[in-house]
Amino acid sequence: MVYKTDQLPGLLHKVLAKFYGQPNHHFMANDIANGRCDYLCGGHTVDKWPLIIASKYNIPCLLYKQGYGKQVFGELYSLDTSLLEFLDYAESKVILYKRMETQIVRSDNGTICKAWVYFIMDFKPELLDHDTFDSYDTYGNHGLPFDEAHDPERDKYDPNTDIVKRFLVFVYGTLKPGQPNHYILKDPAYGVAEWVCTAETKDKWPLVIASKYNVPYLLHKKHCGKRIIGEIYSVDQQMRDKMDDFEGHPKFYRRLEVQVLTADGTSIKAWAYFLNEFKPQLLELETYDVYNTYGDHGLRYVEGCERQPNHYILKDPDNGVADYMCTAETADKWPLVIASKYNVPYLLYKKHCGRPQLLELETHDVYNTYGDHGLRYVEGCKRNDPEAEINALIAEIKLSKLVYRLRDNNVIRNL
Repeated sequence: MVYKTDQLPGLLHKVLAKFYGQPNHHFMANDIANGRCDYLCGGHTVDKWPLIIASKYNIPCLLYKQGYGKQVFGELYSLDTSLLEFLDYAESKVILYKRMETQIVRSDNGTICKAWVYFIMDFKPELLDHDTFDSYDTYGNHGLPFDEAHDPERDKYDPNTDIVKRFLVFVYGTLKPGQPNHYILKDPAYGVAEWVCTAETKDKWPLVIASKYNVPYLLHKKHCGKRIIGEIYSVDQQMRDKMDDFEGHPKFYRRLEVQVLTADGTSIKAWAYFLNEFKPQLLELETYDVYNTYGDHGLRYVEGCERQPNHYILKDPDNGVADYMCTAETADKWPLVIASKYNVPYLLYKKHCGRPQLLELETHDVYNTYGDHGLRYVEGCKRNDPEAEINALIAEIKLSKLVYRLRDNNVIRNL
């Protein structure tokens, strides 16, 4: 059987790149370990994109800013899934390119096809002031040859590549892998968080477990306690903002820079969240070098869902068995509001939602009675007549449902 050039068995993906004669041409050398590829033809992007050369290593960067710069020329390759996955890894080790499907004009026949192109999505705005190019050649007249001494493993410790906006954060508590709040770093909805390495603080700090919720606190008291072992993540601005919000920076915890040491002895700076103002008696507690909520200390972290007023119902064996499984999120959107004089959280079933004006209230994606909304739930023991309130609410909902049914059946036309 004879195949057209771009229909070879298993070569399912098209990529526009520039490899021939360039330092990383070996990526496309049909190494069986990495995968297979075939050169198709030259090509250029339909749209204009800014192709620049940046950083101290003179790295060619294609910025994701449509309509800027020039139409970009390159080489169109057909490759298998294995090689595509290898390129994904190679292109994201330091600068965190993202592969996007883009329209390409083929040079062999002038037709337009779709191909993958690696873009830098989250870049520093000042990069748009750089000279732009329509094609890249490390040996070109620009005089900016690519630095082949560039070591991705070494330079991943440096978030200041002059290209992407990244911040190194040292996590030591519930945000670590295997701990209750690690889901925050794994959720792309909150931003980008790339694991870098395990590290240890250069100085000693007191890491304690305190409060009725068994929270790990890193106290800002240098040369006390132990050198803390944790994990370094490279995060984008969105994720750092989420972490600031989660940690209550700067009101509760404060994000401060510390020196940490990697396994090979490299000293780098990273952000860490400290409890800046604390009671002196916290310094009398046992200190730890590694935190694990499931450790021998027996002080298991109390998660947010377990801190709510009525969680005791699920914990009481007299009421039956309730085993915690995991954190989850609804597939669909629903209005979660806080209402009534007792600040009760209601999840409204929009079709029959009770009073229509409830839909005008602020909605929440996560409920916490102690949240910034200031609407703390009034427990039953603190209510004047909780039973009467509940009965009134039930009667109101029943009446509202009746009104909806009458309206839907055109018995009445106005509420």
